[in-house]
Amino acid sequence: MDKDVETAKSLEAKSQESLFKLFVSVFDDLAGSEARLPTTPNEGGRHLNRKELEELKKVDFEKDDVAKKARAFWFPPYDGAFVEINGQKFTLVDRSILESLADPSSSSLFTAGAARSAGAD
Repeated sequence: MDKDVETAKSLEAKSQESLFKLFVSVFDDLAGSEARLPTTPNEGGRHLNRKELEELKKVDFEKDDVAKKARAFWFPPYDGAFVEINGQKFTLVDRSILESLADPSSSSLFTAGAARSAGAD
């Protein structure tokens, strides 16, 4: 996993097939067994309610690594990291996220490859 490239959405997409196979395997094992799995109390950790999570998405240009925060909260169709201007929220998306979504078989003025080609003319 490359923390400088991955987003929550890209990691979710990569993990779905493996997670499903693991689910089926664990379910099959549990369905055929009378044994109970051992449990332990959940201690420590940080639990956030929806309001607290949304507040974490707000970008503070003085304190935050903006690109890192944009990647961390990129998970369409949900709002990602945002700035607020005149009471309106604007979700932030950095260039690397947009390029990862581009169709590699098409040319676009909005992708890095096209920008490099245009500069070469």
